[in-house]
Amino acid sequence: MPTTLSPVERKHFTRSEYHFLADSGLLDDARYELLNGDILAQMPQKEPHDSLVMAIVFLMARLFGDGYLRCQMPVVLSNDGEPEPDIAVTAQERAVYQNGSTPTSAEVRLLIEVSVSTLAYDTGEKAVKYAQSGVPEYWVVDTDNRRLVVYRNPSPTGYAAPIILTDADTATPLAAPNAIISVKDLLP
Repeated sequence: MPTTLSPVERKHFTRSEYHFLADSGLLDDARYELLNGDILAQMPQKEPHDSLVMAIVFLMARLFGDGYLRCQMPVVLSNDGEPEPDIAVTAQERAVYQNGSTPTSAEVRLLIEVSVSTLAYDTGEKAVKYAQSGVPEYWVVDTDNRRLVVYRNPSPTGYAAPIILTDADTATPLAAPNAIISVKDLLP
């Protein structure tokens, strides 16, 4: 007779529990993010990801001003969600957050993830959480397939169908309607 396994019980973490673990030194020195109550290890930083993130930061700084950009820093989505997107364009300048606060999804204009090895996660669970949190626009730079995946129109079940742009196309962020960005400038 086959043995029936009981479901695995998971601990659902809140932001305050996550910060307590980090502040207490109970998490090792690796980079983590909190999504849907799960503490997730982030991929180690390496090339071409790092150089590409910086190139996109400089490009976005020309459009929005560097005071509105955050690079690999937390954004509060909910009580159980505090991811660290590669790039966040906020509605408020950096000085607002220097008092120790962290921008919330209501203050985010655009999130960008550079996906070198995490495409399924970035276009799956992470995209759904960003949409549920009301992030108006989310871009995934898909380096393997040389394309930009653009998500807009968030809802409680996720974003509307993504817009897929190739390296021959251009993109315009909702928050900068007069800007025209060549997709090839976002790719290695």
